Amino acid sequence: MYKRMFTVWIAASVTILLLACTDSAGSGVAGGGGDLYGGSGGAAGSDTAGDTGTVIDTDVDTSTDTDPGTGTDPGTGGTAAGMGGTDPVTGGTGPVTGGTGPVTGGAGPGTGGTGTDTDTDTFTGPVPGKPRVIVTTDIGGSDPDDYQSMGHYLIYTDVFETEGMISSPHSTGRKDAILGAIDAYEKDYPNLITHSPDYPEPDALRAVTKDGAPGSPKGGSGQRLGDPSEGSQLIVEAARLVDPRPLWILVWGSIGDVAQAVHDAPDIKEKIRVYFIGGPNKKGCSDTYNYLEVNHRDLWIIEANSTYRGFFNGGDTSGDYGNGSFISTHVKGHGAIGDYISGHLGSLKMGDTPSVVYLLRDNPEDPTTEGWGGSFIRAWKRSHLIETEVKTGGVMERFGIYELQVPVPPDITDPWAKISVSNQNRPGFVVDGIMQLRCSSKNAETLSYTTTSNIPALDNKKGSFTAVDPDPDQANHPSPDHPNWWTDNPDPSVEDSGHQGALTVNKWRKEYLDDFALRMDRCQAPK
Repeated sequence: MYKRMFTVWIAASVTILLLACTDSAGSGVAGGGGDLYGGSGGAAGSDTAGDTGTVIDTDVDTSTDTDPGTGTDPGTGGTAAGMGGTDPVTGGTGPVTGGTGPVTGGAGPGTGGTGTDTDTDTFTGPVPGKPRVIVTTDIGGSDPDDYQSMGHYLIYTDVFETEGMISSPHSTGRKDAILGAIDAYEKDYPNLITHSPDYPEPDALRAVTKDGAPGSPKGGSGQRLGDPSEGSQLIVEAARLVDPRPLWILVWGSIGDVAQAVHDAPDIKEKIRVYFIGGPNKKGCSDTYNYLEVNHRDLWIIEANSTYRGFFNGGDTSGDYGNGSFISTHVKGHGAIGDYISGHLGSLKMGDTPSVVYLLRDNPEDPTTEGWGGSFIRAWKRSHLIETEVKTGGVMERFGIYELQVPVPPDITDPWAKISVSNQNRPGFVVDGIMQLRCSSKNAETLSYTTTSNIPALDNKKGSFTAVDPDPDQANHPSPDHPNWWTDNPDPSVEDSGHQGALTVNKWRKEYLDDFALRMDRCQAPK
């Protein structure tokens, strides 16, 4: 399976070696460079020894290849320092010398082997170094599925280089909730490292866990730009590291910390790749999403408003593949992480997890290709309905932004306003003498709203607007203003139960749940 990428991989690995040698500063990172999930053996790890933060170089191949690499030629590291670090790395049985430390070549061809690769993984392949990842999450807030996704992410941390985990809530939630998940991980860590020495130490994960911009207990913070947070500063610092790999930011909650980072350091846009679980999350951060969409349309972003729902809706739910039966059979009782996941929801949801498994593919830089985290198309012009008075009858696309813009009378020196729609209570903000109120809809429906304000035109006024599903023809009209913006495919052929794009995820349900089950077994017992 991997032969088709081997020549490209060798050249890319050499490029990384040359570039990595120029890097002399860095920040805390949990997990060293290495293969993507299930990659070929004998891969070159990336040397981060010059960084000043916490770096764990534990390059490892976690594939289930059964054919030992037989090559004895020098690996891609030769005698150059940094290719694999000095830690032993086990990915198979064929000896391959790389870097300055012993490296056991992975099953299959390895870097100098002649064995035949019999790996049957679906979306794996050698890449030059692990994906660099920052997770931003509203764990501890209103939606308990983030607990499940965090537990899932932690048992896959051996295939990622975790550079940050940030609390970015819409409402309640702080980094203590992330630390609680790491506590469960720590209990299973002795078992996990027997399956893969690439799992980062719990304290290394704690060191990169930060608070982002706070939400409001009533969900009314608005998530406007403000002072930099620990989280937004971490994003900037990580993105500016000298590293040829992009920095993947997986947004499970508010996109506010990403927006703050881009606002403060627009130069990082060329380095970051954002996978945003939108939909209901967009309701809680409509202002900062709007800031990015209006001012940074060249941002590389996957806006997954409904595709992610395929992870827990549809697909093969027979036997123990059902949402409830899978948790009870393969998760509950499987170590501390298993009990952590099942204890927060007795049924599988994990709506943020598609952003994680999206990276377990050959080429995440191309969202049009198939994979466990869905496939996407170039975005058309983003729907944004602006009205200058409270009224009824407005129409916009589902997941679009609805905005009221009302002038502030000159005699009101301390204006305030709020829009209440569905379960949203959004505060307004004054920009250049105009009161702006924004909200979003996750469903195709007519929504009624009420505004309250000390501005007469907004005081106790009632209006409505209608959100409709995007026209499938929009797929044929990608926006030239959004060259790197990707979103759900509106083609009815990949829709499931009204969720556009969901079939591009749930078609792989058995594969990604089988893999998840094997990972949970690691928590339960040593190898």
